Amino acid sequence: MRRLTLTWMLTLAACGSGSTKLSTSSADTAGETDGGADGGTAGDGGGSDGAADGAADGADGGDGAEPPPPAPDFTRFSGQRTFSVDAYGDTWDCAGDAITEEGTAISDGTTFREAADLCPACELIYEVRPSAESACEGWVPLSNPSIRMLDLDEGAAKVYSMSESRGELSLVVLDEDADFDGFNLSYAYSADWSYGSTLSVTGALSFPELPRD
Repeated sequence: MRRLTLTWMLTLAACGSGSTKLSTSSADTAGETDGGADGGTAGDGGGSDGAADGAADGADGGDGAEPPPPAPDFTRFSGQRTFSVDAYGDTWDCAGDAITEEGTAISDGTTFREAADLCPACELIYEVRPSAESACEGWVPLSNPSIRMLDLDEGAAKVYSMSESRGELSLVVLDEDADFDGFNLSYAYSADWSYGSTLSVTGALSFPELPRD
């Protein structure tokens, strides 16, 4: 599968438009059309023909370029994770607690360098802030912020997070077979929870469209 090329969009983000790397054409505006109404003068008999030709050119858009296709803005995303716990026994469970979150791309600083060292293939690194401090009635604490890393391909993605324990950083694989359509990404993962229970998480995130000039 051909890898997406996202580097130029990070440069675009630094200039104010905002994005990280993805292979698309630039967001230049389409060329203006000259619906020319040029033609011969009425005196030489070419007036009506010239006017008709010019009107047709104007209706067809002249030689104006097609507008570029929509491009995602990789500098940020809006997402949601839904947490479920299949608890041990029948005393309690958590069946789908949805927490929204916002991700902001980072491209420098200590945290960025640590994450990039853990996942050199990850083109996109985000600081993610959830809308709540915990899920499932407080039984599932949520880091605020957390670090999310993405490795994007065409039609697929790999999703990772960074964990710290006793001063040691490690890469956590969330989903290496996530779905990605260019703007929307969906993923899922599970982890052992307490007392032999399982924590299951489904996640989705969406990138906004890059503004057009």
